[in-house]
Amino acid sequence: MATFIRNPSLAHLGMAVYWTTRRIIELRDEAKGLREQISQLEVQTGEATQRLSAIFRLRQQFLDSDDEKEIIDVMLPLVIELTGATGASFVPLDDHGQPMLAVSYGRCHQTFRGLVGIPGLSFSKRALSRLR
Repeated sequence: MATFIRNPSLAHLGMAVYWTTRRIIELRDEAKGLREQISQLEVQTGEATQRLSAIFRLRQQFLDSDDEKEIIDVMLPLVIELTGATGASFVPLDDHGQPMLAVSYGRCHQTFRGLVGIPGLSFSKRALSRLR
């Protein structure tokens, strides 16, 4: 083995190259992981910004509205926007807890078809006309 290492500085240089290469590979892998984390955080930040925007719009609507119908008309599209649903419905209850006419927004056809005919549930003419 002594014959192999005739020049100790060359051996040190080889070890330095090996260590440097290994460290570069580790740092590259770490950077890749950090880029993935940043990408995930950017998505989460975008979603949080969207939710906050919706909350501020809803808050403003609460302040500007004269009745609950105006609030519902704004809230249903926001629910669709935030959840990615194709439609949303609101079924108000009367003073006795009985369902009144449903208010809907978006594509609620299948949901309505399943609910039509249930005793105690009634739907607005506009909602029922969408089923045809």
